[in-house]
Amino acid sequence: MNPLLQRRMITWTFVLVVVMGVFVIITMLKPPTPTDELSRSRAYLRAQKQRRAKERRLAAQTMTLASSDSDQRIPASFPTGHLTGDHSREALDYRIDCQKDNEVHVKKEVKQIRLQGTVCKPSDEILSSEIRNESNGFSATVFKTSSRAFTTDYISLQNGKNRIRVLHYLKSGGRDELEVVAYRE
Repeated sequence: MNPLLQRRMITWTFVLVVVMGVFVIITMLKPPTPTDELSRSRAYLRAQKQRRAKERRLAAQTMTLASSDSDQRIPASFPTGHLTGDHSREALDYRIDCQKDNEVHVKKEVKQIRLQGTVCKPSDEILSSEIRNESNGFSATVFKTSSRAFTTDYISLQNGKNRIRVLHYLKSGGRDELEVVAYRE
């Protein structure tokens, strides 16, 4: 090989190694990513969402009854009765019966409904639940108030017929499913 060509190759290799070394040193000395850039990353947003969901679950689990001899957990505004609240309000609470045809008629002013109930199959415990208004696509957040009971956040209603599907996956491997039809006039 030509000695002149060999020196040029060595020189260019040396220059490239020096330039790459400078970039590595600059990168290592660069300050950590600013918080605003980090907060926009997908991984950070996903972690924040998971943290908030965990906080909501923990908050729901810590709400307890006033009586000290009960281990049942309930939200602070737990309703009583089958259908509670004034129908002229914008939201109401509805207790689900263990029958397949749960229907409720509400006035036009009622924009939201909160469901509560128990698993209809005896001695089965809820593993997880899905409650969705099939008419408008709204998915409810479900809170277990005991091993067999639940309540939801307020579910948005549309005008007319609202088909709300209630599905519980049970620890026994089965599932408990029923439908609530809310007619908003």
